[in-house]
Amino acid sequence: MPLLPRGLGRDLLERVKERIKREVGLTPAAPKPPARTTTERLMRIREAVTADPPKLLRALYQAVDAAGPTWRELEPYELVYNNPDDPATPNLYAACEKEGWKIELFRLSRFHDIQLTDKTFAPRWPLVIRTQL
Repeated sequence: MPLLPRGLGRDLLERVKERIKREVGLTPAAPKPPARTTTERLMRIREAVTADPPKLLRALYQAVDAAGPTWRELEPYELVYNNPDDPATPNLYAACEKEGWKIELFRLSRFHDIQLTDKTFAPRWPLVIRTQL
């Protein structure tokens, strides 16, 4: 007996598989173009934090000790304006899945892209996103 009933095309099967992936959070629902500017990155972070419940971010980040940028899942917690080299650009405190969900400091200038996912999280600490942009 075939897995697909007669007349049911592979195209429909692929669309169903993609929808299931989106609904369980395996892929972003509608990927946006890369967030190239600091303002675009800040808007995506703000969107994740203000969602109810808050959403995880998927970020392409260039670490200091890494050969190239890597994708990470982040729980955003706080934007702070404490960068002595560039006081107008904030840094992001976020929990990172690569480090066992411990809180780390991320420089916005080292992000190559930030995407909003459909996955939600229960904050372990208060979320602090200041109104300054």
